[in-house]
Order: sequence, then C-alpha cells, then structure tokens
Amino acid sequence: MNELKYEKAYHEAYSSFIRMMDKELDNAGCKYAEQYTNRVLSEKEKGHYPFQEGDDYWTIEHGRVVWSCWDDISEQMHDENPNQVYYKSESEATKQIDHESNKH
Repeated sequence: MNELKYEKAYHEAYSSFIRMMDKELDNAGCKYAEQYTNRVLSEKEKGHYPFQEGDDYWTIEHGRVVWSCWDDISEQMHDENPNQVYYKSESEATKQIDHESNKH
C-alpha cells in the first residue's frame, strides 16, 4: 500500500470513528439531559419544594431570623434537609423566636 492510499484509509477510518463517538456522546448527553429534566419537572410537579424560584423565605438559624431567596441552591439544601422549617415572612419567623423564648 503506498503512502497516499494509507493516509486515505487512515483518514476514512479515523473520520468514521469520530462520527461514531460523536453520535454516542450526543446520545448519552441527550439521555442525561432528558433524565435530569424529567427529575426536576417531576419534583416541581409533585410540589416537592415549598417555594418557587425567586420567592423570599425566612429560616431561623442559631436563634436569628435569616432571609433568603429560593433558588437551585435552596432546592439542594432542602433535598439535604427536608425537615427544615421555612417561614413566608420575617414577622412569622420572629413570632416563632418570641414564642420559643417565652417557653423558657
């Protein structure tokens, strides 16, 4: 086989391999994206999260009222600690602190 034929055969085999790998990676990426989207939509449709993205909420941390805005990080934190108590207003959280302090 002369050098030109070898280069042509190598180029065709390499190109075929690249096309095959590109298709496999594309399929894997599409499958992952679909699974992720289905999981996120499923959680939101089930009302898995107490707030929607952009909603203000408050928590009590170490005896202090803490304001936050619901986002994807809030969802991750909620997944890690689903028993966290959330408040829809600062006054609601403050009342809870006052109530707890009056118990003692």
